[in-house]
Amino acid sequence: MPKAHSFEEIERHLIVCKVSRLTTEESLEYLKDKGCDMSESTFFSHKRNLKDGITKRVTSAVEGQVESIIHLIDTIEIIQKKLWEDLEQTTDTNQRLKIMNSIRDNEVMIAKLTMDIPETVEKQIKSYRKLPVDRKLTKEEYGKWKLDSDIERFETAMNDPTDPFSSPLDEIRLKHMKDMRDKNVTKRQN
Repeated sequence: MPKAHSFEEIERHLIVCKVSRLTTEESLEYLKDKGCDMSESTFFSHKRNLKDGITKRVTSAVEGQVESIIHLIDTIEIIQKKLWEDLEQTTDTNQRLKIMNSIRDNEVMIAKLTMDIPETVEKQIKSYRKLPVDRKLTKEEYGKWKLDSDIERFETAMNDPTDPFSSPLDEIRLKHMKDMRDKNVTKRQN
């Protein structure tokens, strides 16, 4: 009686087929050689499940990024409401001018954040393309990938003079993350 393979084993073999750009016939032959003999319909069912799983992982990561942008937009909109109330109540010309400038700056920030959502999605998808697809990451590999992604994101934000969210703390955070990365590299070399 042939050995039953777990979905994870079949998934790994399917990824090899995809990365190797095997045709359906070549894939079925490869799977048969690995002891995973299956019909064409079962093969396509497994491929569909694999694609759905990857899509769910990417979607989950992207949703987290987009959720924080939307949370920030919501916060700014609450501030905007309060600024409009303050503008109606004050009669001091200088104070009115400051409030109007804040309202304008917040509107620009909301517009930029809204336009950044598709870019954030694309960056997240690109970062996932760098992950090895033939196996699951270990906790250490995921930590390294996450730290490298965070460093890249901070460096990009700090080099963008139009980024309204960069702060002096970003340099400290970036230095701390690079120190962590260097310590981890040293630890792995020893």
